[in-house]
Amino acid sequence: MNLKASLTAVSNNKIKEKKLLHELKNNYLTIIYDGISKQEKIESIHKKLLLETINFNKKNKVIDIQMQNISIKFAHSVYKKSLNIVPIKKEIEKKYNQSDLANEVVLGVYVFEMMKKLKVENKMSKTITKNLDKKEGKRKDKILSDMIEEGRKIKVDIITFNDLKKVNIFYLASSHKDSASDHVDYQGKIYIDEKRKELPMERNVREAIMNYINTHQIRTIQWVMGKPVWFVTRPNCRHYFKSLSIADVLDFTATTLLEKNNMTTAIGDREYLQTINHSTSKEFYLDLRNAELLLNSYEERLQLHLSLYKKNPSFLLEMAIEKDKLLIKKWKEYIEKMKSM
Repeated sequence: MNLKASLTAVSNNKIKEKKLLHELKNNYLTIIYDGISKQEKIESIHKKLLLETINFNKKNKVIDIQMQNISIKFAHSVYKKSLNIVPIKKEIEKKYNQSDLANEVVLGVYVFEMMKKLKVENKMSKTITKNLDKKEGKRKDKILSDMIEEGRKIKVDIITFNDLKKVNIFYLASSHKDSASDHVDYQGKIYIDEKRKELPMERNVREAIMNYINTHQIRTIQWVMGKPVWFVTRPNCRHYFKSLSIADVLDFTATTLLEKNNMTTAIGDREYLQTINHSTSKEFYLDLRNAELLLNSYEERLQLHLSLYKKNPSFLLEMAIEKDKLLIKKWKEYIEKMKSM
């Protein structure tokens, strides 16, 4: 099993699902905005939200019930308050120095303002991140569990020194110069399957393994994968393991094995997170990474505002769209400048 490739696939799938769920988030909010603006009954809006969930899941095989529930709760809240439109209209016309606004525009502005005031989009985005992180952790854990289970399978009655190439119970952790601070002490080390003791081995083989464990202070892979370290299994962790046989490890240090397997990088492999050039400066990378995250958030927000504007244009949305475009331009220019340095 190519563990690095499998873990990269998990991360790529997470990115794909995240993009789809943000699209679904925009669809929910657009349904509410459009429905309230046109003074539809709450039952109709509620039904549209549920149908959107069903149809989107059929097409894309992705869903987030918590996000759906946030949208439904928000829809009911703004619907109830929107029924008394007279004071809402007076307040909006006074606030924005407007007069004789159509009810549809007034309610559109009202829903948009409430969306921002209650931070609905932010709550939905946090739900997306939380649930995808949980899913990523479970997928990683399954891959690692399968790898460990496969490694301890043997086709001999008892393991002798002639069989050391046939049994993979050791695991080498990759090492990245820009590792998260709480994972630095656990990277670039060798770990062993805690269930190795259950395997039938000749006494001299077992003693050789125990001697290696004691000499190099080897911990189990189950320990480092679990609480509180969560090495590799933690969401967005870029580290990975390589499964090694007993013969691959005995008489070698972790440093030698890292070099032999090319598992040390100056800057961690982030191919599934972004596409910037690698740099030897951690500060440079973090600065650029933060800039790209900001750019991504503004691009997502622009898509929502465009979707709302398409259903019911308003002066407030026009300003929001122009602001989004200005910020996107600013951060794109900044990122290009940083890349060219």
